[in-house]
Amino acid sequence: MDAARTLPPERLTMQAVANLLGVDRKAIHNHVPDREALATLVALDALAANSTDVQIPEDADWQTASRIYAYGLVDGVIAVGGLARHLSQGSPLTAQTLDGTEAVLARLIEAGFDQATAQRYMAALTNICLAFARDVIDAAQEGTATRLHYLQAALAERDADHFPHLSRIARQPEDTYDRQQLEFTLDIFLAGAAAADPDPR
Repeated sequence: MDAARTLPPERLTMQAVANLLGVDRKAIHNHVPDREALATLVALDALAANSTDVQIPEDADWQTASRIYAYGLVDGVIAVGGLARHLSQGSPLTAQTLDGTEAVLARLIEAGFDQATAQRYMAALTNICLAFARDVIDAAQEGTATRLHYLQAALAERDADHFPHLSRIARQPEDTYDRQQLEFTLDIFLAGAAAADPDPR
């Protein structure tokens, strides 16, 4: 793992790690089956190293707990950088977010959500966090707001007069990669969840 940490994401391969360690590539396969598994291990290691210990106060309601969880996960994933695409809602990521997930689930159940709804809620919240963090990483790596870039390129090939609203956005865009965008997304998500709560408390 120490050797793998020194390699940038684009150069992280089984052979590169073997070269650093001065061993045959087959020796690496004894510990890691393939490059995808290697990248996932390095990504999880980076997440653990960069994630702050999320502390959710005992008196926090489910909305506040959800925001604290979201900020911690988003910041941790963004710190992982280009390896973040290897993070998914599989067992390794779940293991690293157990405490925060348990705390949010407890607040949801206390607020009247049933177990099935709370489970779906956590899956949706985690997906939102991962998607936003990856958007931020992609934009940073591209050096531009990728959605805006693609929109402008698409409009350049069409008659912009047929897309007046999109054309205005292309000329005067909002930054959809900043903290305000995350807050906006969480506001909508939490409002929707509150409306779906069968027993609001």
